[in-house]
Amino acid sequence: MHLLDDGANMELNGTKYDLFLLLQHFDYCHKGNPINFTIINDFEVEFTDSTGVRKIIPKVDAGRDSIRTTIQRIMRTAEPTSKIAFFYGGHGEYAEVNMMGGADGEDSDFQCIIAADGRRIYGKELRSWFCDARYSSVAVTVRITTSHYFAQHADKFILGRI
Repeated sequence: MHLLDDGANMELNGTKYDLFLLLQHFDYCHKGNPINFTIINDFEVEFTDSTGVRKIIPKVDAGRDSIRTTIQRIMRTAEPTSKIAFFYGGHGEYAEVNMMGGADGEDSDFQCIIAADGRRIYGKELRSWFCDARYSSVAVTVRITTSHYFAQHADKFILGRI
């Protein structure tokens, strides 16, 4: 177990636990958030916020189409000074075929994340969804944490600046 300077536990408990850390970091409250949160999770989360309110954040559709439409809705309604943070915790892989069904050498986009419905979301499509903002000034930060396979092949997964 590792502790931060303030004594906080930094033990690695998997990507599901990362959601708790993210909610704590951004001071998520069940009511009256200063930050607009959209949480797409394929598991129920019982969370006590900084005001002491304990509630369940319900499971929602975390399939490919739901993720796509949610990102597109957020990007299309973002204001010029908006800052978007996207965190993905789950499965990822270096696929044997690209998003067009081609084999190695035909297109280099083989990196993908796996949505809750088992469908792949390739890097190029994910990037295109985030580039769908009305204003080019919208700042986007993408953080992807995936399964063990992804970590073993991290040299093949490159996140570009959006």
